[in-house]
Amino acid sequence: NLPLIPEGWCNSNGQTADTDKFDAGAAVWFICPQSDCMITTPGQVVMSDDQDFTCNVNKYKMLANFIPVPLDLNNKDQVAYEGIEPYDYSFPPAFAGKAPNVQVWTGGGYTQYYYLKEHHMMNNPNLPLIPEGWCNSNGQALTDADKIPVGRGFWVIVYDKDDTKTYTVTFKQ
Repeated sequence: NLPLIPEGWCNSNGQTADTDKFDAGAAVWFICPQSDCMITTPGQVVMSDDQDFTCNVNKYKMLANFIPVPLDLNNKDQVAYEGIEPYDYSFPPAFAGKAPNVQVWTGGGYTQYYYLKEHHMMNNPNLPLIPEGWCNSNGQALTDADKIPVGRGFWVIVYDKDDTKTYTVTFKQ
């Protein structure tokens, strides 16, 4: 006789998953065959140290904003990047598929941001100078409207010819 597994979350082997934990900032997909499913997670994320995520180039890495305020991708007090190099600005969308990229789920699609070198809009020196950092899909500087909401998942990908390279995203305490 095999033991009865109580109702609840199980791992892929059908064993109770009551001791499995997710690291702060790790994102997961929740798939439910019914159309009216909802998950509520009580509590808070305790963060006593910075949280690092080491990622492989040329592969998507799913993360989530677990800090208790909207995440500004360019705020060095909230998040840091190691091994991510800005890409040359060129007329949009020429940098798409080449520049480091963040894709944020909006509920009906993705908003994309690109890590670009300092540039003038449309390469016109008479237009504003945009500092190096994350920009929207038009190459414009991010605004408060572009902050990633608390709990929102997002994909990060960095492209490189050397598949053995890694990069690190660090959420600051």
